[in-house]
Amino acid sequence: MVFSVILWPPSWGGMINGLFTIRGNWEKLRVDPVLKFFAAGLTFYGMSTFEGPLLSIRSVSALAHYTDWIVAHVHGGALGWNGLMAFGVFYWLVPRLYGGQLHSKKAADAHFWLATVGIGIYMLSMWGAGIGQGLMLRAAKPDGSLYYATFVETLLANKPLYFVRFGGGLMYLGGIVMMTWNLIATVRAGKPVITTVDVPALVEEKSEVSWTQLLFAKPTLIVFTVIALAILTGATNFIAGSFFLVVAAMVAVLGGLVLTKQDDDGKPTWHRLLEGRGLLFTVLTTIAILIGGVAEIVPSLVAAPTEAGVAVKVDPYRPLELEGRDIYLREGCYNCHSQMIRPFRYEEQRYGAISTLADSRYDHPFQWGSKRTGPDIAREGGKYPNLWHYNHLVDPRAVTAGSNMPPYKFLATSTVDLEKTRFKMRGLSKVGVPYTQADIDGSVENSREQGKAIAEDLKANGVTVAADSEMVALVAYLQRLGKLRVDVAPGPKAAALDPLPPSAKRGGEEGDRMTTKQSALARGPVTHEVDGIIEEDNELPKWWVTALMLCIGFGIAYYMAYSMYGIFDTPSVAFEKESAIARAKEAERLKAEGPVDKAALLLLSKDSATVADGAQVFTTTCAVCHAANGGGGIGPNLTDDAWMHGGSPDAIYKTINEGVSGKGMPAWGPQLGSKRVKAAAAYVITLRGTKVPGGKEAQGAPFEGD
Repeated sequence: MVFSVILWPPSWGGMINGLFTIRGNWEKLRVDPVLKFFAAGLTFYGMSTFEGPLLSIRSVSALAHYTDWIVAHVHGGALGWNGLMAFGVFYWLVPRLYGGQLHSKKAADAHFWLATVGIGIYMLSMWGAGIGQGLMLRAAKPDGSLYYATFVETLLANKPLYFVRFGGGLMYLGGIVMMTWNLIATVRAGKPVITTVDVPALVEEKSEVSWTQLLFAKPTLIVFTVIALAILTGATNFIAGSFFLVVAAMVAVLGGLVLTKQDDDGKPTWHRLLEGRGLLFTVLTTIAILIGGVAEIVPSLVAAPTEAGVAVKVDPYRPLELEGRDIYLREGCYNCHSQMIRPFRYEEQRYGAISTLADSRYDHPFQWGSKRTGPDIAREGGKYPNLWHYNHLVDPRAVTAGSNMPPYKFLATSTVDLEKTRFKMRGLSKVGVPYTQADIDGSVENSREQGKAIAEDLKANGVTVAADSEMVALVAYLQRLGKLRVDVAPGPKAAALDPLPPSAKRGGEEGDRMTTKQSALARGPVTHEVDGIIEEDNELPKWWVTALMLCIGFGIAYYMAYSMYGIFDTPSVAFEKESAIARAKEAERLKAEGPVDKAALLLLSKDSATVADGAQVFTTTCAVCHAANGGGGIGPNLTDDAWMHGGSPDAIYKTINEGVSGKGMPAWGPQLGSKRVKAAAAYVITLRGTKVPGGKEAQGAPFEGD
């Protein structure tokens, strides 16, 4: 986050530099489609590079990450910035390559408006969808339960905006088609230009500045001083490190101010001279890259492993689960599902316990994801039975109404080549996954054993599928997620910005006589000219330098406040405090409501309003497993006299509220809250003994009455 904020001014410096470059030719913007594309592309560049650091701020990231806001951001950069700039280049370059004029400027203008408005509509719709989804996922009722208990509710709310996005994307694509026709017509009307250019031999001028003067100039000394102080910050204790960090910040800020105020009397700047010394420039650049690489790599090599290493021993994926993971990757499931439960109370309620390092220790690559079109599945293992996963993969909408997940019925007839699994295991063992030779040699037998167990379970529920099918392998992987099987061990100047003088703007002979170089000279100091391209070296605007220094200062202060002195809570500490407050409020509320006993639940089952609320909860969360009439499907029949986990009112409430670990019954209490769980229990109580026609055969022990 610190360096992202610091990057704000440099990024905008690029946009401002580009816009100032064409500032003297604004009158051409109305008639030249190339300039239109460049100006709009630079504007989108500024928007994207502002939004990137903004999204690194914790509170913004908490809302935006995993939502369609991220989709808006990346498309603004890819299609708005890069796309529009590329279109401008095509319209400028192709006519010159084929010695003619662009076939249709009107078509190019139409393309500009189609592309600009199209990507604008695209981004606005995704911003709206992302912010809306983020707010819906964290919305809570007064009792602390989630207002929108199921993820699919956010998807359904965003569907109209997806159609708007489709319209914007269609406009953008239509512009590309129009450009393709225009450029093809331009090529067909002309001929490739063949030309000869005489290149004069360049006489190398001996620089008056030696390489030692460049190496030990003020900018270099300031940079190396800051680097040395930064190294001391990490190598010393807390008090000394804080001192060195403050000194490094002061040297960086004050040194930067001194360099910007330095009067060079029109001489080439230090960096311009450095660019002319290829070897020295390469060496210093390489050193800078190596320092950054070392700073990233060394800590991971020398830091003592904690959570994912010493304290927790994690078993790697079994062979069949590994094959299932490859199928998950092949089908692109990671594009819609994340495997990273962040330290927020609402994510813990919705998906389960927050993710740890151990969860993905042996994932190569990690499956944390960047967008949730479907729910997070980091704790999917054991949450639902095998039959639920089979039905969901075969027909997602039959399990979750409104889902936009594609069906994967073909996986049931596609088989896995178990003989190749050993090669995958051997490769993973080279990158730290602790597969022994015995594990590798026994991979086929292990896979068949696990596949047979899943296939037999599905067969017992009326589904026949081969044990070596891709469907079984994927189910094995999904049932493993979140189940680690761990052993826990102890332990610029105003003149430079002025537009062109009147003589350069006027048409006619006087304006035509002014050359490109003369125009540039009229605008400010020229550093050099190469192939007709004039590059200026204007002073940086004071407001920009001030903004850069403020961002650097803010970044350092942010790091010290969060990571050094603990003035503000880190995400994990904030999560623990939030959870403690939520648990205390829940305890107080439950105490005020009184105990949930048989009598109270039976009384609720006779209240028509409560039963109606419970029926609605049952339809949205329970019917997928127990059928809409309660007759059973994936789960048991709730209308007969046999109950697997107890048929008394308090047992029914407990089963819904706490779930049944390992039996495919999720705990709905954290998502629904006590009030809706009571309503659902009251509704289920009314189903007992109704014995609907076509219900599933009895499972469990007979219930004799309350």
